[in-house]
Amino acid sequence: MPVGVVGVVLPWNFPIAMLGWKVAPALAAGNALVLKPSEDSVLSALHFAHLATEAGVPEGIVNVFTGTGPSIGRAMGLHPGIDVLTFTGSGPTGRSFLESSARSNLKKVSLELGGRAGYIVDSEHASDYTTIAADIVGAAFGQSGQNCTASSRTIFIGDETEYDRFSQALVAAAGSITVGDPFTDGVDMGPVINSKAHQRIISWIDEAIAKGAKVVNDRVEVPTEGYWVPPTILEGVPGDSELGRGEIFGPVTQLLRMSSREEAVSAINDEPYGLASTVWCEDLSTVKWWADRIRVGTLAINGYSEGTVATPFGGMRESGFWGRDNGPEALGTYQESMSVWIAQS
Repeated sequence: MPVGVVGVVLPWNFPIAMLGWKVAPALAAGNALVLKPSEDSVLSALHFAHLATEAGVPEGIVNVFTGTGPSIGRAMGLHPGIDVLTFTGSGPTGRSFLESSARSNLKKVSLELGGRAGYIVDSEHASDYTTIAADIVGAAFGQSGQNCTASSRTIFIGDETEYDRFSQALVAAAGSITVGDPFTDGVDMGPVINSKAHQRIISWIDEAIAKGAKVVNDRVEVPTEGYWVPPTILEGVPGDSELGRGEIFGPVTQLLRMSSREEAVSAINDEPYGLASTVWCEDLSTVKWWADRIRVGTLAINGYSEGTVATPFGGMRESGFWGRDNGPEALGTYQESMSVWIAQS
């Protein structure tokens, strides 16, 4: 049976895609919706509500409230009329929704809280570094790195000679990126969302460099006006820097060389985050070894991917809490079980 009223708090980076991920199963399960888009990307949710009305969805089923998180979002978390709340965004905000649930009606809260994805290259079973490097560049710098599954760590397993070959291929792939107006043909990467994000990303890069990290690629030319960050590959990022422990959410990837598969597995599993990672390994039996050991919600093999709407998406550890988007599992977030016993006379 439906839960009743579902509160949906959307991120700014994929506003219409995330709306579809959450709204479709919630409506299919028979619920009413209260949607709060990010204040940085409100138009898609408002247009969706308009289309829903035109399509004949009854009044009161799809409701959109615009505003800031501290006002609208907090009110949704505390409101006793909301039975389930689903949120994609930052860890601190996700924790605040859990606190609001505890203080109000103990509503179910489904959270997808980002990640620090690794892209592992198992050199023993990886043949074409040019192809792999191109895939990593797309995974790390697509959407200007503003994606919770962006490959913010590139982990190479192999000796120094192979590492040098691979790093040269990765630097060459990064150098081919064209940064500029994303509405222009031939442009691969646009700006970051706003001044606040720009300042944070640049400050994290500067801090890592001050503590000993090295930029290994030639930074491509970016426009002088606006919030632009060039695609950046760093070696030697110290673990005590913000970049060494946090989710950068920008066009930055760390390049690390490790000597064993076990070391790479530990690098993924020992993180607080556990949303997604990629492994390039062309040997099927070794692929199973990786899949049996890496603890993330989505593991892509031989090419970056988040899966499809038919496969469940969500995280482990601090990347997720209760529930999955997409796949049949998504319906469970928006349904309740009820037992009905009928006594016979």
